[in-house]
Amino acid sequence: EGPCAGPGGEKTRRRGGAAGMITVQLSGTALTVRGHAGFSRYGSDIVCAAASMLAFALAEAVQAAGLKTPPVIESGCGGFRLEVSADKREQARLDGMFEMVRAGYQLLSARYPDYVRVLGERDPENKLERPECRPLEGQKEERNGEV
Repeated sequence: EGPCAGPGGEKTRRRGGAAGMITVQLSGTALTVRGHAGFSRYGSDIVCAAASMLAFALAEAVQAAGLKTPPVIESGCGGFRLEVSADKREQARLDGMFEMVRAGYQLLSARYPDYVRVLGERDPENKLERPECRPLEGQKEERNGEV
C-alpha cells in the first residue's frame, strides 16, 4: 500500500463520483502524502504512480544516507509519512533531497492541478498529522505525544 490507496486500499471518491486528490504536505524534513489522484483507474494511474515514486525515492535516499538517527517511515492506510531528524552536518544534504522532491511535487501539481495539491509550510492545513489508522505491525500507537 502507498499514498494512492484509500483506507483499506480502496480508491477514494469525491462528490459526484469523481476520483479524489493527492494531498502533499512538506515541512522542513518531513513529508506526508495522502489520497488517490483518480486520473485513471486504480492500478494504472500515472499521476498516482509519479506521486508514489517521489515519496518512495526520497525514503530510499534518506535510508541510504546513513543518518545517525533513523528516519520515521510509515506507508499504508492510504498514506505515506517520512520524518527525518538530522544534525547540522547532515542537514544540508537532507535539505537538498527534500527540495528536489518538493520541486517534483510542484511540477506534478502544475501539470495535474485537479489531481495533486501541494500544501506550503504556511498553509493552515499543513499539520503533518499521521494518517488516521492503526500503527504498522511492530509499531506502538502514539496519541498526543504519548506512546
